[in-house]
Amino acid sequence: MQERFLDRQLIYGGRFQQFLRELLTNSGVFWMFDMVRQSSLHGIATYAASLPHWVLFGSGIVQAWIISRNSQQRWWQHFIAPLLYTVIDVLLEGPTAFFSEPYHILYWIWATAMAAAYLFQNYALSFATILKSLLLVLLLPVSYMLAEWETVPLAPLDYWLNNPSHLFILLGTIVLGLLLGITAIMRERFERLLYKLAGHFEQIASWSFDTGLIQSAYNNDSAFALQRQERTLLFMDIRGFTPWSESHQPREVVDMVNQFYRTVEPLIKTHNGFKIQMTGDEIMTRFYSADEALAAAQALQSSVAKVLALFGLSAGIGLHSGEVIEGLVGGEQTRQYGIFGDTVNIAARLQGQAKAGEIIISQVTWEKLTHIPVNSRPERRELMLKGKTEPMTVMVLSLSASQDLPIGSMAASP
Repeated sequence: MQERFLDRQLIYGGRFQQFLRELLTNSGVFWMFDMVRQSSLHGIATYAASLPHWVLFGSGIVQAWIISRNSQQRWWQHFIAPLLYTVIDVLLEGPTAFFSEPYHILYWIWATAMAAAYLFQNYALSFATILKSLLLVLLLPVSYMLAEWETVPLAPLDYWLNNPSHLFILLGTIVLGLLLGITAIMRERFERLLYKLAGHFEQIASWSFDTGLIQSAYNNDSAFALQRQERTLLFMDIRGFTPWSESHQPREVVDMVNQFYRTVEPLIKTHNGFKIQMTGDEIMTRFYSADEALAAAQALQSSVAKVLALFGLSAGIGLHSGEVIEGLVGGEQTRQYGIFGDTVNIAARLQGQAKAGEIIISQVTWEKLTHIPVNSRPERRELMLKGKTEPMTVMVLSLSASQDLPIGSMAASP
């Protein structure tokens, strides 16, 4: 499966943002309404001096922290705060005092209903979203009722039905909850669609751009800008491809080329190579170091040879190191990420000189190696490349398997 570069943090925020979102929309909501109710009745100073109220706040923080650390909410996690608060408050005030407070009973009822709403998400998402919105807004009239109960206790039905103002508050809150629920459904659908579309376009982008480049582009508009870099270029081409393709059906040619690409791509990634660029039966990629490029070339010759041998084909590879210019080029309608410079041209021409199963390495790249294959018996050649007035000294490897040895031991190589 293709790795996602765009994680959910770009849409839903990082860990801290997710924690705040959970605290302010679920885990800490009951504490906020209780704080307003208690402060209105007894004053903020009295509220601040009461330890159980801060235990309630701390329990909400613990629950929000745990929930925000999980990619998917579990319904039972909504009992963390009430259970933690109950245990501590019972130890502080005793069970009789705890269960004599109506808002403690309300807290458990509300937490149970909220847990049920999250449980319903797996079966009826829209219903669960509306239920959560209703539960959030209903804390307002219920908290108001509890505040009035301390002065004028009434049965719940009488309190709501026998007073038009109370009934208006209740019904208005229910309507508001329904509207907020519908809005939340639309927002959540948009968020899912946005995440899905982002993943789709990300998949398309990953076919042409490297992982690190895509990640940088999210926060850096200049990530695709042209810039000079030191790279080791690798070119690889299938030998005998043209006559072979002329004698086979187009579908067979495509299947063979796809098999070739599927073999090459993971090997390049394993050796920290950049995204490959494909032109027919030729591939080009670049590496940070000459050692990684040579290791990749040897792995490619070893693995690709087995694949191409099934079709009576083989491959040649060219390596060269130097400065390149890389970045996005093109017009307003069509652009692509390109690598330019004499380094690219030389690497391509070295590959063109490579015979079946050979890896041709420029002298520049050879001198950058810190470890070279001890059993490869490198052959020194002088090649005349197109566009050059002087022959170029190169080293040629014909073995795919090797052992690493410090470069100093090869000082006497022919």
